[in-house]
Amino acid sequence: MHSTDSTFIIVGGGIAGLCAAIGLAKVGIEAHVYESAIELKGIGAGFGLAANAMQALEHLGLKDEIVPIGHYLASYNVLDQKGNILVEPDTKSISQKYQQDNFAIHRADLHQFLLSKIPNGQVHLGKRAVSFEREGDDIQ
Repeated sequence: MHSTDSTFIIVGGGIAGLCAAIGLAKVGIEAHVYESAIELKGIGAGFGLAANAMQALEHLGLKDEIVPIGHYLASYNVLDQKGNILVEPDTKSISQKYQQDNFAIHRADLHQFLLSKIPNGQVHLGKRAVSFEREGDDIQ
């Protein structure tokens, strides 16, 4: 395991920010997540995770816990606002390439799950990044 005396700051408490904090913790690096919203709640509805995203969640050690919350997809289509098919991705070749299947989960469920993996006191709400300054090897 790798460790550092530095504390990392992640701006944004969305899915990517929370995954970044979890990944850093996995290698022994403390990270604090700063989010401008005063409450963290998943916005939106269905959220598709392609095979490469599922592979990333597996590397984070989260896949087995996420699977019961969502559903695997044999295939999916991208539709326009009228329901017309825009894209029919070749999901079988993607699944074979990453040795994972595509997956769907409610965005709020995924967000809450990821948030539950961040230690108390490491998510700071109602905070907005307004500037960054470099001081030697540090960024303030």
